[in-house]
Amino acid sequence: HNLHELIQQNLQSAVAEVGGTAGMVALLDEERENLIVESVYSRVGSFEFPDQIQLGEGVTGYAVKSGQPITLCASGKESLN
Repeated sequence: HNLHELIQQNLQSAVAEVGGTAGMVALLDEERENLIVESVYSRVGSFEFPDQIQLGEGVTGYAVKSGQPITLCASGKESLN
């Protein structure tokens, strides 16, 4: 297996383990202050995942910049934008 396949398999396992619907693995580029999305996975439908996320931008960027975990709970088809 190559590294990307291993990351993808672990991401799928993690999403299933926590009962989630989707997840991503991103690498922090401290110099550019952004996240580079390495792998994405969705159990239901498809989601638009960006290639990069600025620190402080959106839920993920905010969580990384603040250093605090965020738990999202959504029911139905609300938009989290």
